[in-house]
Amino acid sequence: MDMHGGGDMRLVEDFVRVVRGDEPSISSTDVIDSVYGHLIAFAADEAMTGRRVVEIEDLS
Repeated sequence: MDMHGGGDMRLVEDFVRVVRGDEPSISSTDVIDSVYGHLIAFAADEAMTGRRVVEIEDLS
């Protein structure tokens, strides 16, 4: 199994690194950026299925 071209294992390795207190890789994001990324995906799906513009609230 390629597990997304090895990306899944790199995510796990990065998580373990952070839990150990080591420096995360450049691909790590903070929680708020991750939440916004998910909100964008959900809004895009809702906009597509509802055929409308979906606004994303400011979380800060």
